[in-house]
Amino acid sequence: HLRLAQDALDYDLAHCMTAIDGSLQLNEGWRMLPYLGSGSAGVGLVAAQLLPHLETPDRYLEALDGISSAALTDFVMESGVFRGRAGMILFLATLGHLGYSTPEADDALRHHVAELRLHAIRRPHGIGFPGQGLLRLSCDFATGSAGVLAALGTSANVINSGEPVIPVNLPLLVPPTAASPLRPAMAWDPAGRR
Repeated sequence: HLRLAQDALDYDLAHCMTAIDGSLQLNEGWRMLPYLGSGSAGVGLVAAQLLPHLETPDRYLEALDGISSAALTDFVMESGVFRGRAGMILFLATLGHLGYSTPEADDALRHHVAELRLHAIRRPHGIGFPGQGLLRLSCDFATGSAGVLAALGTSANVINSGEPVIPVNLPLLVPPTAASPLRPAMAWDPAGRR
């Protein structure tokens, strides 16, 4: 299985290209993409998880450096996991968890978390995030608020590691009040009763 994983990673890396800025991005023929779902960050996520199991990881470490550079970008159009800022956060946070982060990547992680405010749309009952194409608010994992929340959860212990953190000011979860306490999860009943 390890050999198959390495072959698949090699296949994906063969479709990546070094951009003018030195970053490594997935080449679609007419554009290069750094994203998690359809870009080099997704390839980098696999590479970072495979590295500890390889006897000679040097060329993968070099590729991971180039992919990390792609995730340092300031401009990201969407907020989602697959093709946006939340995906960059998940990728950079995973690098931190696995011990492959750099000071530049840590700074970029804090920057991406802080810049989520650019995508946030305030609503009477909280905030939402626009989905793919910025056409409507989305609650799904791939393109919307669920993915943003997951990315923030993954990055929380990395960005709160004793260093100053840029305030995000995103009240994603409203704390329960005495009038509306959170209920425990209900057990599933095959007959459809609760």
